[in-house]
Amino acid sequence: MKTPKIIDLSTEISSDMISIPKKEHIKTRLDEISTLKKDNVKRTMLHCSCHCGTHMDAPSHMIPSKISIDKIDSNKFMGSAIKIKILAKSNQEIKLGDLKLPNKKYNFLILETGWYKHWGFNDYYTHYPYLSESLIKFICNLPIKGIIVDLPSLDKFGDNSFRNHKLIFKKNLIVVESAVNLNKLPENNLFQVYAFPLKLLNAEASPCRVIVNLGK
Repeated sequence: MKTPKIIDLSTEISSDMISIPKKEHIKTRLDEISTLKKDNVKRTMLHCSCHCGTHMDAPSHMIPSKISIDKIDSNKFMGSAIKIKILAKSNQEIKLGDLKLPNKKYNFLILETGWYKHWGFNDYYTHYPYLSESLIKFICNLPIKGIIVDLPSLDKFGDNSFRNHKLIFKKNLIVVESAVNLNKLPENNLFQVYAFPLKLLNAEASPCRVIVNLGK
């Protein structure tokens, strides 16, 4: 019997990871606060934005909503998924006509634009491709739990209206951003995905561990 193939779609969290280039998003730090040599126990303290690396957004992030990250129904954190590849360039708008969906039922739509390859570089948070409003509206009407993207945001960099986020949140869909390793997933085939955020009280987002099980 073959072992199920597990793919991790999450970025590592480290002191040298890139951060969103806004003053309210602090640079991530992992500080050693005790050591085996000195204290007979190792302890580490994490300082980070709730949006660092691969993360999940809650509706309270952008709209007046009581649904913070700790209030999201845990049943929404897992389900069947399908990956659609729409390779895009820097600052490119991804339009509704670019999306070709197979006639299958699934819980999560995973969009691979190829931008995850820019993770760790200076342009990652400022020159990423983005989804058009018409594409977001179409996704909002799909019978799914949510979307997972390899982009740092659903909205264009600098667009502070955040229309795409707000449309998604009004439908209470799960949003996972900054996923990586999407090239390791089969295209148009169903598999299982698990996306678990930390249970942070009243927080609008959380770093997220996203795992895919491709089956036996």
